[in-house]
Amino acid sequence: MTGNELHQDCLPSSDSFSPGMCLGYIEGVGHPLVAAGALCNWSPEVTHTQTRDVVVSYLRDHPADRHADAYWLVTAALQSAWPYHQ
Repeated sequence: MTGNELHQDCLPSSDSFSPGMCLGYIEGVGHPLVAAGALCNWSPEVTHTQTRDVVVSYLRDHPADRHADAYWLVTAALQSAWPYHQ
């Protein structure tokens, strides 16, 4: 999936599948980052909606990068919002 495809899925639409795809993809990328413990300082108090908002904002603010793999863009968004501190 590219960032363009994820961005499209995350935009409001009449399609009932896209919002779930958006959130599921972001959560699927994010949870292993947290489990790894060294890639992202994502607090348990962070909501799914908050996480989605961070990624959507990142995709909106970096349109030149949206052709890239969505995995790396989600990772960059989460690390930017919740950087890991040793």
